[in-house]
Amino acid sequence: MKSSKRRIFIAAALLLVALCGALLGACVRQTSSEWVADLIEEYYYLPVTVTDADSLTPEELVQKYLDKYSLYYTAEEYIELVYSDAGNSVDYGMTFSYVGGKLVIPTCVGNSPAWNEGLRPGDIITGAVIDGEYVAIDGDAAYEKFYDASQNGGLTSLSTESGVTAQVKVTSAYKQSYVFFATNEAGWSFVFDGITSEKREEDAISLLPGGTAYLRLSEFNGDAALQFRLAVKKINELGCDSVILDLRMNGGGNADITAEIAGCFEKAAGKTLLTAEGKAVDAAYVCESASKDETLPSSTNVYVLADCGTASASEALIGALISHDVIDFQDVFISKIDSSLASGSTKNGTTYGKGCMQSIIPNERTGEALRLTTALIYWPNGKCVNDAPLSTSDGCVNIDMPFFTNSSSEGLEQLLQILSERDDLVLAA
Repeated sequence: MKSSKRRIFIAAALLLVALCGALLGACVRQTSSEWVADLIEEYYYLPVTVTDADSLTPEELVQKYLDKYSLYYTAEEYIELVYSDAGNSVDYGMTFSYVGGKLVIPTCVGNSPAWNEGLRPGDIITGAVIDGEYVAIDGDAAYEKFYDASQNGGLTSLSTESGVTAQVKVTSAYKQSYVFFATNEAGWSFVFDGITSEKREEDAISLLPGGTAYLRLSEFNGDAALQFRLAVKKINELGCDSVILDLRMNGGGNADITAEIAGCFEKAAGKTLLTAEGKAVDAAYVCESASKDETLPSSTNVYVLADCGTASASEALIGALISHDVIDFQDVFISKIDSSLASGSTKNGTTYGKGCMQSIIPNERTGEALRLTTALIYWPNGKCVNDAPLSTSDGCVNIDMPFFTNSSSEGLEQLLQILSERDDLVLAA
């Protein structure tokens, strides 16, 4: 989870003082490695003494002294990061992975060229036009050819198991849709400016009982909070009394945005989202209350879908919902199958287990930036999930859901069946 630029805690304030004084004076000749070393010693959540800043590059210092969540950005990389975190993208908008002999799409960004061509998370690619010739994706050799074409521009279209034929167009700039929601009648995503929703009957999820909404959140960045609130407003207008919140493959994002989203749940609004504690950090985030029409009433039944890609801010949101009695552990459903599916092995499903916060500190003189872990995150009830992911031992429920899956899969059908057996939902005959 990242803290925002307007809330980088004490680190940001102290950094600005340093930049306005020492860095513009005696420290103006400070090397990038020396700058990184100073930040590590002062702000990293664990005690560290850097002894070799004069002989290592910034990247080498990060690799040697910091955890896997920390990262050094060049000036160019930091500009791209700021652009992306604001909800802007210039790409086709999908990823693919060859898993268990199938070429699947684990993520597809809403409002991207790929999304607008009809592709969705969980789609299975069965064929593609490569250098003017159709190639069936039926084995390792075909996948290698597909991969090479995706890198060199030879890929012009692809076909999916669900019957979609998508043109691979030249990439263009777009505002990301972080939220998708649906009922059994239609689905909605955000288009154009990122705050205008588009209704598509073909995106309906027929499995859903009447009065139940499916709400997927891909990450906590850009316009995610505004989109989430607008989605809740529409869900309330539709009279839905049950919501399935899908946080699968949601690796987290910005803590302030998480606080805004958590405030859309009446029982959590105005209460603590999390506390962050570190060497230079001691802060609490509060679930920011939304307007009444953008708030799910306390009477709403909420259920959460998660997997081993559910991490950081997603786990913090789950923690706030549990701590404030919006849901219980038994309302969190976690896939049994993780990314090791490619080798044919499975494990008891857990979330990722990332309960720490990163701050991104820019160097105003050079434009470079350092992302480093500055604090551990604690739920309102005191629980920390860092290296302790949610699992059945907490009371969560495992379901047989593929790691890569779309909303209309057998995994969702299994979830609905469990809820029906609990008498939480009444399935259509």
